[in-house]
Amino acid sequence: MAGGLIGGLTGVGVPEDEAQVYAEAVRRGGALVTVRADDARAEQAASIMRNFGAVDIERRAELWRGRAGSAMTQTRSHSVPNNSSVSAPPMLAR
Repeated sequence: MAGGLIGGLTGVGVPEDEAQVYAEAVRRGGALVTVRADDARAEQAASIMRNFGAVDIERRAELWRGRAGSAMTQTRSHSVPNNSSVSAPPMLAR
């Protein structure tokens, strides 16, 4: 297993390609925020993060892939492991 952020994320069930997107966002100055919540509270947490300026990481990754010279070459859509105690964040703070 790899170390650092990618290793930490993959260690809790985030697919490696998604972990690479999050690591790229942090490399570009973003902050990664994770939340452990059941389905009912997850949407509330996402709403709070959006209200405070979080960005949709999937949309941001699409912008990166559209730019020449980007370190991002591929990614898949976000997924959350099928375990209510562990979740992967869909957004990053600016």
